[in-house]
Amino acid sequence: NVRKIEYYMNPDVYPYSLESIYKTMMLSGWEFKEDYTNAGTRLLELIFDEKVELEPIDKYRSFGNSSGLFKEVEGVKLTKQLRKVLEQKKN
Repeated sequence: NVRKIEYYMNPDVYPYSLESIYKTMMLSGWEFKEDYTNAGTRLLELIFDEKVELEPIDKYRSFGNSSGLFKEVEGVKLTKQLRKVLEQKKN
């Protein structure tokens, strides 16, 4: 939410993209719930009876899809663009 507000105020300094959120995730050390493992990983865990560690990008993709983050990012970008067009029409 903070990043959204920063993006609305100054998108050149505070990008709101999947890449910038991924970089934030990588630098912050986010912990992911077990719910975000994909089916293939879960199958390997069941077969080998041990936890299989996913690559961070896989965790991010899984989390982004299941949480709706990816759709939200696109919605925020669209809202910013529409606001910019509306402001230009007013001027």
